[in-house]
Amino acid sequence: MKNVGTSMAGVESSVRTVEVRLVESCVLGFLMETLSDGRLVVYLPGVPGALVGTLHIMDADRVRILDLPVSKALDILSRLGVGLKDVQI
Repeated sequence: MKNVGTSMAGVESSVRTVEVRLVESCVLGFLMETLSDGRLVVYLPGVPGALVGTLHIMDADRVRILDLPVSKALDILSRLGVGLKDVQI
C-alpha cells in the first residue's frame, strides 16, 4: 500500500473518500473531481490492490463524502475491510 499512497500523494489533498451507493450495496471510493454539470468522477478501487479499479461518472445523489482520510481508507481496503467498524462513517 506504500506504492498506492505514493501514487495518490500528488492528488490526495483534493481527493475525498466517499461511500458510493450501488443497487443493493455501498462501496468505498474516491471522489476525484466534479464535472461542470454536477456529476462526479469517482474511482472505485479494487481490493486489496487499490491501484486497479474502475472509474465512474456518477450523479451526486449516489455519493456521500466521508470524513475519512484517503490514507486510512487505503489501509482499510488493503486489509479487506478490517478496521472499518472502528471509524465513524
